[in-house]
Amino acid sequence: MRPLTIATTLLLFSPLSHAEVPAAKHSSVAPPAYEATMQAAPFLKILEKYIQSAFEDTEKPVDVDGLFAATGLKNLNTIQHSNRQVADTWINTLRLHTKQPKPGIFKLLGTASPELNEPFYAPASSDIAAQLSLELGHLPGLLTAISEQTQQQKQTKTFLEQKIGERTLKDLLEKNRARLHLAVDFDDKVPFNLGRVQIGRPHVLLRIDGINPLIEELIEHYIKTRNVLLKRTEENGHIVYRLPKYFILASAGYLPVITLDPTANTTTIASSQMVLDRVRNSKTTLADDPQFLQTWQKMPAKSSAQLYISKRLLNSTEKIYKRALKEEWTDNPQFLANQAIISQLIHDLNSSTSGIAFSHVSKKDQQIMSLKAPFPSILILLAIALQN
Repeated sequence: MRPLTIATTLLLFSPLSHAEVPAAKHSSVAPPAYEATMQAAPFLKILEKYIQSAFEDTEKPVDVDGLFAATGLKNLNTIQHSNRQVADTWINTLRLHTKQPKPGIFKLLGTASPELNEPFYAPASSDIAAQLSLELGHLPGLLTAISEQTQQQKQTKTFLEQKIGERTLKDLLEKNRARLHLAVDFDDKVPFNLGRVQIGRPHVLLRIDGINPLIEELIEHYIKTRNVLLKRTEENGHIVYRLPKYFILASAGYLPVITLDPTANTTTIASSQMVLDRVRNSKTTLADDPQFLQTWQKMPAKSSAQLYISKRLLNSTEKIYKRALKEEWTDNPQFLANQAIISQLIHDLNSSTSGIAFSHVSKKDQQIMSLKAPFPSILILLAIALQN
């Protein structure tokens, strides 16, 4: 008898009949797609109890109803959820329908302008890649509204009105939108020690599109007021900030470099000059990588937020976990009590030939979140349970 996978175990506790439970891996039986719609009210009731419990020991009370109004959660109308199997993975979709266009926090994930919404700007070897569009102009209003419900008005006002050069932070954020691109590549050719664990050395690249003037003003402000040891130069029409070379002795061998391209209105922060040069000279990106293309198949091409985790990184996680068990790294009672399900989860994360993909598409009246993973989304199955 085969052991139950996480996917099978979760579905056993969902409203699906036992006849609809997918067989274990390698079975030819394909599970049917599942789709359901529920009102948002039951979910908000549970969230309200959790927030009240989290803040019950604080001196200042939290107005949960007001907090829901400020964040836009009170504006949620219905929640649609579905999961369907594609080859050896599941695509799980959650649709949050709102009564009004983009309330509260959803304004931050507004649809970025087309010129910022480009394919993954990441090396082909990236193990983690993410993109995020932010409508920064909405941030001050959102923070202020939330602070009024959490009794943090004074701290928030001080934060937003701090002077950065000649303007306040609130003024600098106004009418700004940005697209962030993050890439992390774990280089197996260069070992990096983390105590008992040895991993590939992380090479990090962050690019920010659309807010060069804001970033430059922030950097110059901190150089002048906080004595940040960044040296500014101009190279091939780019503004470059570097730390002194001796800094590498205290930073695990890293010497970050910040490059601002005034023409393209982009800022690139690399963990080293080598990483920056490698990206500039490469003719391929993650969008050309076969493993990425396989993982991203059937996922949205453009969105407000995207996340990719490579199959290679998932494999490394399983290897480290197995070593931890073999060498008995921990005797934590809570871990030991849940070891069986944790082990099965780690195993199932590696049961697919693909990595993991996440996408968030922000529209006027709905927020669409898609997760492609080796098993059905726990959040979706929780939502199913709430309506029964």
